Amino acid sequence: MKSKTAIHNHNGFTLVELMIAAAIIAILASIAVPNFIAYRYRAKIAKGVGTADSIRAALAGFASSANDNLFPAASSITNWQELTEVCNGNGATLKETETEQGLIFKSYDDMETRSDYCLVLTVHGVPQDLTGSQIEIRASGIIKQTLG
Repeated sequence: MKSKTAIHNHNGFTLVELMIAAAIIAILASIAVPNFIAYRYRAKIAKGVGTADSIRAALAGFASSANDNLFPAASSITNWQELTEVCNGNGATLKETETEQGLIFKSYDDMETRSDYCLVLTVHGVPQDLTGSQIEIRASGIIKQTLG
């Protein structure tokens, strides 16, 4: 006598299995999304610091090629376009607009004697309370600051 075995065909997942999978995905997303956002902010700041280093080198090139070895006068750099002209003429490759570059021009001061300068830029799209949301460039180095 032959025995009959029951064959069960499963054509999908049960509702409980789907709910468990959705819960696991939600938990993983709650961990990954904040870390990804923080990573994006750090990447924007790092890009801004890299650009700041390029600007600093270009301004040093300007001073070394000037007859008096002085940095640009404050009246010659009052906005992003003027900064771009000076820097790109001295070895940098800044983009045409602040938005493309990811930095926003705040101020440039030649410190009266023009033997030093202070250029302040903010990083576009980064919260103000993060260190590095504002970048101060001087002949002596680059300082990452908060805007607040």
